[in-house]
Amino acid sequence: MHANSSDPGGRKDLAERERGFIQDLPKYFMHGLLYAIIGTLATFMFAIVTMISTIIVGAIAVAGGELVGFVVFALFFIVLILLVFFVTGLINAVLSRSFWNATPPGGFKSYTGHGAVLVILLVLFGLPNMAIDLLFPNLDFVTFLGLAIPRIAIYSIIDGYVGRWVAYGFSNFAEATKSVSTDEGITGTCPQCGVDMLAKMRPEADNKVVVCKGCNVPFEIPRPRDE
Repeated sequence: MHANSSDPGGRKDLAERERGFIQDLPKYFMHGLLYAIIGTLATFMFAIVTMISTIIVGAIAVAGGELVGFVVFALFFIVLILLVFFVTGLINAVLSRSFWNATPPGGFKSYTGHGAVLVILLVLFGLPNMAIDLLFPNLDFVTFLGLAIPRIAIYSIIDGYVGRWVAYGFSNFAEATKSVSTDEGITGTCPQCGVDMLAKMRPEADNKVVVCKGCNVPFEIPRPRDE
């Protein structure tokens, strides 16, 4: 059980402030860059599997007729999509455990749901990047390279940020042993090491996940019930 209270006075002076986006920028970049590299290797593997499977499906269609071929192709397509989601979720779960101490559950169902959410969000965030390729398809090499470097840097950070919070969304974190309202935010006591963390919480939010500066373990700070 955790205690909730209000303390407009001084607990904020003793609490550690949560890490900001800028402080975590290098980790977001590395998370996103590694995800892109591993994901690219996985894409090549999927391309090989798809080519081989297409040949097999074609042979089945010739032997069993168009209807049989269509059914086999539909089943293959569904399996391939699920496999893409599963591998995506698995990759991000491993990276998030390493970089952010996230605790997403394992298993096919969990990794597949994790990957599906991540793929959808990354596609949405990647639309501006896709638009550049569509609007400017014939760039010279120097211009292409000049645009590619900042795009890789920006989207590595975006991918790392999205990957972290998707993994957090699938994780279960311990709750602060105490949450206290202050003038600057809400403090929560880490259930692992007892360090107080000060977090700013959106008015509509009921809780917030922060990473303890004492033990580097994420935990959840609930909004005090008396607010």
